[in-house]
Amino acid sequence: METYHSAESFLVIPVSGDEVKRQVSPTEQGEILTADNGVLQIKADSSFAPALFSLQYQGEEWLDSSYPLPQPKSWWNPWTGGIIAGPEDISLLSLLEEPREASFAELADNQGNRWSGLKISIEVTRNRKMRGLALHHYFLLLPGSPVLASVVQIMQNTGAPLHPLKLHTSAFYKTGSQLKDGRGTLKNANGEQITYKAGRVQNETISAGGIIQYHSSERKQRLSLMSSPDQAAPELMVNTHVISSYVAEQLYLKDGESRFSTPQFYLLSDLDIPEEAFRDLLNIKFNL
Repeated sequence: METYHSAESFLVIPVSGDEVKRQVSPTEQGEILTADNGVLQIKADSSFAPALFSLQYQGEEWLDSSYPLPQPKSWWNPWTGGIIAGPEDISLLSLLEEPREASFAELADNQGNRWSGLKISIEVTRNRKMRGLALHHYFLLLPGSPVLASVVQIMQNTGAPLHPLKLHTSAFYKTGSQLKDGRGTLKNANGEQITYKAGRVQNETISAGGIIQYHSSERKQRLSLMSSPDQAAPELMVNTHVISSYVAEQLYLKDGESRFSTPQFYLLSDLDIPEEAFRDLLNIKFNL
């Protein structure tokens, strides 16, 4: 008689009973809002950009940002770095001219978890085609957990349907003190696991499995980006200036409709986690 053995991997995210701490720090330009869950600390400043400019794991910075001011970098002008989202039809320069504000926020997911963190809101008033569109970008934590969730609520009041609205999310990473030591690992369309080196030639590759791992020999931890491979597959980009990710999602929105984008998750860990263990995170959805 033949016997078969099967094994499945599951990701267990630790959550403490503490609350996510909040802090407001005045600056010359505005004020920094900080959320801290005891493991991860995130920061945003609406006077800078509609972006998360800092993600620290146990005191180490994992985002590359131009904070406190946008500046040119590579072919981007301006460039803010961090994690930032916006419509394809509005340039970053135009997006920076729109009114915005940052605040503390909470959201529940479809698994019954209550997430807490930061929200950056933009209301489009200058762009004629997109006037009336509002974006609320949430950056959310669970107490004691090494996971950051990023999701955008789109409120569509442009007076006409958007078929589609192309929403782009970019993130720029700091895997260590030297860019050339940075690496990005993913599985391509053929199922091959490939590692790309930063600080050299340019490479752009979509992750067929929806997961990209960012790492370096300098740090024990890896930052894993997860997004739905079917709806919003992440793309790795490395060049002589950055190591980054790019996610594009098409949303079909009627006038007056409100909807959340596909969530993206950033996990920091020194464990070698198999890709199939991430599927529970990818099943999480957010609602008000």
